[in-house]
Amino acid sequence: MTPRMPRPVAPWMLGMPAIVGLAAAQTILVYRAGPLVAGGIFLGLGLVLVICWRPLVGVGAGVLAVPLELQDLQLGAAGLTPAEAILLVTACAAGGHYLYRGRAVSMPPAFIGFAGLTLVAAMGALFADDSFVVAKIVLMWTSFLAVALLVADADGRQVERVLVCVAFTGGVVGLIAALTSGDQQLVEGGAIAIGRATASFAHPNVLASFLVLSIPIALVLVFRGSGLRRALMALAALAGSAGLALTLTRSGIVAAAISVVVLLWWAPFRRIALVLLLVFAVAAIFSPGDSRRSAQVSVVGQRLGTLGGEDVARNPRIAIWSATERVIADNPVLGVGEGNFPGASSAQGLIDVGGVPYDHAHNVFLTIAAETGILGLVFFLAFLGGTVQAGVRALRARTAEHYPLALAIVASLIGLLVVSLSEYPPRTNVLMATLLVEIGALVALARRAG
Repeated sequence: MTPRMPRPVAPWMLGMPAIVGLAAAQTILVYRAGPLVAGGIFLGLGLVLVICWRPLVGVGAGVLAVPLELQDLQLGAAGLTPAEAILLVTACAAGGHYLYRGRAVSMPPAFIGFAGLTLVAAMGALFADDSFVVAKIVLMWTSFLAVALLVADADGRQVERVLVCVAFTGGVVGLIAALTSGDQQLVEGGAIAIGRATASFAHPNVLASFLVLSIPIALVLVFRGSGLRRALMALAALAGSAGLALTLTRSGIVAAAISVVVLLWWAPFRRIALVLLLVFAVAAIFSPGDSRRSAQVSVVGQRLGTLGGEDVARNPRIAIWSATERVIADNPVLGVGEGNFPGASSAQGLIDVGGVPYDHAHNVFLTIAAETGILGLVFFLAFLGGTVQAGVRALRARTAEHYPLALAIVASLIGLLVVSLSEYPPRTNVLMATLLVEIGALVALARRAG
């Protein structure tokens, strides 16, 4: 008699022990930590599983988590914001997918330059005063590079979804700025502003830099997609513009204006911009006005008026730039170490308000040269050159479907470059991540054009 073969175990039966274990763990967490903490942990685990399955979901989720920037997740001696943690998981998931599929990673010229800059920054851990800061920055930059390569390998529809997340997040933080901003005052003829909006960030300049990256994209997405999405993007552009004005960041406001001028190269936006300009002009002439709104416009105008005249000579950035040149002369090849500018600036006698040393040189080129030396600056210039090359390729076909998105990215990157002449956006990880995500999207669109 033929022995009976055992019946195969159904796949769902293999998962039963895991389901029972998860249910028991959730019950224990609910009793010990509360339902909110337990629910948050299991939602986080669910998000991690989804990201491992679809890493591009992690890119959008990381960008959408930017409004939670002030909520640090302490992991030992290090602290990660929700956006940083999500993007770190996304980078690991993307690396796992590439290894599993055995695919070679294609490195565009822009990312080759950034990889070289990251490698030079990693060398700073050997001699920097604060090697832990160097290690964390290198880890996050490497993760953001992996995320950017993932976006660069996406198709057109996926790229547009990521850009929608960027634009939507800009509207959210702009709305937070508008709702939380109080009375703003200017002292010393407008050179110093009190009550500047920060929203979810530690400094108004960081908020302004993020909005410069998001507003041009929202303006272009107003013309694409369903009616509901267009309306949502229009609200995001308005909220982001209001939040930018409330930061009273002069370089950010000027950069956003330059970005809008770049968008005028696209005929549909040029036509609607002309109509809106006429509407605003008529409203300004015939509207009775609101005292609070008029006062805010006056504050912004007075703040922008400090860009010229005697206020330029009193700008503390001039002293910072002069001291940074001495730092570069003392450490010409590899710099003082990424993230170690505060120690070098205090050694030069540069002290900010409250006795705190300056965190950066208020100029992207000077800060890169001071912290990573001339070698790091060379790779950074290669990074910029590769980005310009990708932008030129993406904008080559003006009649292509992807052209408006490419123009929006180029406009936002030009705006951020203007901001970077007096600030250092890469010091904030979410700004560096958003910058690399947009460059990855630009590379993806350039490949479509090719």
